[in-house]
Amino acid sequence: MMAHRDEPSGVCGFASHALMAAGMASMLAPVHGGALTRGLWQAAYAAGCAFFVVSMVRGRRLGPRSGMPAPLHHAMCNAAMVYMLAMPSLSVLVITTILIAYFMVSVLVDGYLLARSASQGSASRWWETVSQGTRILMAGAMVYMFAVMDVAASAGMHHHHLQG
Repeated sequence: MMAHRDEPSGVCGFASHALMAAGMASMLAPVHGGALTRGLWQAAYAAGCAFFVVSMVRGRRLGPRSGMPAPLHHAMCNAAMVYMLAMPSLSVLVITTILIAYFMVSVLVDGYLLARSASQGSASRWWETVSQGTRILMAGAMVYMFAVMDVAASAGMHHHHLQG
């Protein structure tokens, strides 16, 4: 069963995605703010990750995901952002590969669920459709960013948003 956006459990998931979107947008900004700003972003994502890990351990279902357990997904997203902000100085091929695979699976699962609900005519709740579509876009962006950042880290290049 999908959570309504007005339920407290859904708010946590939406807040997590909004934080990720803001962080990813800030990475594209011409001026990122240096090491202090990067550290503050990492602290916010680490706190988010810890919140969702605790929620997962307590068995809470947070957010409107029907394909993957929401606390696991949001913990992975927040942990991925901490790691992404540490790249290229911390770039571990195994971690990057696991994250790329995770987000590729997320795109496929959400894409399948969205297509299934559309083909069954049950995509009438526009908010859920839009929400699922944005999750697909966010996961796809994560795959792309990790792939590009890993190639750049392997080549010894630095990104403007990671320089302090």
